[in-house]
Amino acid sequence: LNILNWNTQFQEIIGKNIEDVEGRTIWEVVPEVADIYRPVMDRVIDSGNSYVAKEHEIMFIKHNVLTNVIVDFVFEPIKDASQRVRSIMIVSIDVTDKVLARRKIEDIEERIRLAVEAADIGTFEYNYNENRTISSFRANDILGFTGAFTTEDIFKSLHPQDVYLRDTA
Repeated sequence: LNILNWNTQFQEIIGKNIEDVEGRTIWEVVPEVADIYRPVMDRVIDSGNSYVAKEHEIMFIKHNVLTNVIVDFVFEPIKDASQRVRSIMIVSIDVTDKVLARRKIEDIEERIRLAVEAADIGTFEYNYNENRTISSFRANDILGFTGAFTTEDIFKSLHPQDVYLRDTA
């Protein structure tokens, strides 16, 4: 399949210049992914059904450097009047930054969870608008509650000698 039309975003994703793309097949332009995606594209051609990929990690040779890119993409068959596949439209979006940012957040959350667990501390979030909490099992155990609690519940559980601390805060 020859590449007929492309845009600058496609060129940025694959890291190729216009002269690298013009008049060539997709597999000549990105041979590094042919082994994986040629059979997928062949199934799209044979079946006439789209292929949708979310967050695929692909190693492209971009400007002569092997580069990991994470993309969402679609192989969309374009059919003629007799429903025969005549071409494939590839729509791709580079989601590398989004995915890496999410992975960093997930990693931080896991580290916090492990630290809280290792320290044997309890945590809770307080929703001021609803006057309710979301708490960990350990926080409930420490505070003597069995589930969600309100500030009034916390105030009721204070030791009488500690009430002044609440009042001065």
